[in-house]
Amino acid sequence: MNLAVKAQNISLTRGHQTVINNLSFKIPKHSITRVIGSNGIGKSTTLKLMAELISPSSGQLHVNENIGYAPDLLPDNIKMTVSMFLQSIQDLHKTRHNTYDWFKYSEMFNITQYKDLKLQNLSKGTLQKVNIIQSLLKNASILILDEPFSGLDKSSEIQLIKHLQQLSTNKTIIYTSHEAEVIPNFATHILNLEDNTYKSVHSVPSLRTITVPYMSNINELKILNQINTSNINISNDLLTIQVPKSQANEILKALINHEIEILEVKE
Repeated sequence: MNLAVKAQNISLTRGHQTVINNLSFKIPKHSITRVIGSNGIGKSTTLKLMAELISPSSGQLHVNENIGYAPDLLPDNIKMTVSMFLQSIQDLHKTRHNTYDWFKYSEMFNITQYKDLKLQNLSKGTLQKVNIIQSLLKNASILILDEPFSGLDKSSEIQLIKHLQQLSTNKTIIYTSHEAEVIPNFATHILNLEDNTYKSVHSVPSLRTITVPYMSNINELKILNQINTSNINISNDLLTIQVPKSQANEILKALINHEIEILEVKE
């Protein structure tokens, strides 16, 4: 197995407190790993270890490729505008093999209108998009994202998940997320810090596909927030939703109550 990250009995202590205790895992290349666990268990710390921002107190940690990292929050003392900040990151990492363009990413995440604003004046969601873009500009082989979906609107969540799935064909993705709608089957593997286990995700629920016209007011449907983000697709003015059969009737009822035409329902 080609590995991106290998941890063997790593522990981290701060003072008299053990933050990470005897953790072992092997993350294969080109996988998507979601790190899960309760608040305070050490998810962000584990990501920082893998990003080589801190070192374990004991054990062996091998990270075999270069890293792009997005913290849960960007520092609040950055006084540059969006364009200045992202251009500086791009210039730092640009090579003939890395032609990633911050402006193309800003178009992808719909933040071009904020390019002349200072980071300090951005909303949480827009700042999070800037954070994600800066991590992508390095064109690293391993992408480590701490709560990347926090503050994002539904369409941006969809866009990010689809892009990460595309990137995973030649990159390794590692992320944390509190959002229940960011689904287990988006990840190929789960690192569970509650019991220090690492496992592949196999189970895929039986789904029903619902197709409706896409209209701007459809975003007001609160029930859509219960749907796994990667199971929503917008294309050619059509919204396609994949939901478990057990949830389909509830979704259909909500759509009908909002006078949204049901074009197709299929298994």
